[in-house]
Amino acid sequence: MWIEKFPDHRVLLFDDFNAKSRVWGKRNMDERGNQLLSFCNNFDLSIENSPDLLPTYDSTRGQSWIDLLITKNIELKVLDEISNSDHNLLQVTWYTENCSTSSPGNIHISNSNWLFIKKTIFHIINKQPIKINTDLNSAIESLQHEIRTKCTNNSKTTRTRKRNAVWWTWELKIKRSKTRALCRLYQKEYEEDIRKLKKAAFKKCQAEYKKLIIRTKREKFKDFINNITTKNCFGKNFQIILHKKNRAEITNRIIKEDGSLTETIQESISTILKNHFPFCPTANFSTNFSYTDPSFLEISSGELEAVVQRIKYNKASGRNSEGNLLCQPGIVQKSIKSTFKSWYFPGYLEEG
Repeated sequence: MWIEKFPDHRVLLFDDFNAKSRVWGKRNMDERGNQLLSFCNNFDLSIENSPDLLPTYDSTRGQSWIDLLITKNIELKVLDEISNSDHNLLQVTWYTENCSTSSPGNIHISNSNWLFIKKTIFHIINKQPIKINTDLNSAIESLQHEIRTKCTNNSKTTRTRKRNAVWWTWELKIKRSKTRALCRLYQKEYEEDIRKLKKAAFKKCQAEYKKLIIRTKREKFKDFINNITTKNCFGKNFQIILHKKNRAEITNRIIKEDGSLTETIQESISTILKNHFPFCPTANFSTNFSYTDPSFLEISSGELEAVVQRIKYNKASGRNSEGNLLCQPGIVQKSIKSTFKSWYFPGYLEEG
């Protein structure tokens, strides 16, 4: 029997066995039920049906649990929905691991290096003749493998491009097909009244399709973010500094460099900032500085306003007259040093 040959394979059996037992239904066991139960016990199979589920057969003649699902670790659910049969609908769910398969690719013979292939194949074929005492099948397989390897290595292969829309789902594909079908029906209609009705149905389905795309993209992006980050990975202190939490929620004190604990919220925030933006006491910081180059003329407010109005905010900065005028050597360095000296960071620097 095939179950004995493949003991490690997954098994899925579903049929109208017409067998009764208290194990999977509310009827007494009959001969068929006894044989089926012995079969499942011998081959380590599990019957997913349960007496607590709805009856799988329901008609004017009565109710019964004769439609059985025999599996290994697969979930079964009986749906209480209207069907065109006296048997109820059964929903089966099973899970598999995601596996990525890569196609071997297509070989273009027209782009092959035929001179090199001819040379290598001639070298392979021009060997000593096959001896009588050797295995002919193994010799042929070895020769075919060498020829195939040489042709593959010296030929261009093109692989199919992977799908760029990683958020695309089967539900979107069905909705797109339905939208296109309604569009074709609307465009082929000539009667004005029916055309208006079909146009309204098409527009409604198209709007639902667009909303479904946006919702699916958002859900897929959330799943992607959840896979690469963890919640609250920087802690409450960072959220308080970014004004995302109330400062009164700080409960844990922070250990300073000398081993003591912080006492106030401001001291905790200052400790965090100093840890991530270290202060160098040996550097030459100057809070107030003046540029003493005699060739540097004083800029008037009118000149500065004219320069700012000519700046294009949607373009990257570069070497131009405005940059040479405003960014003189030493001004930027001294400004940054003064910022670190006073521990004051303007809003635009924090965003940067």
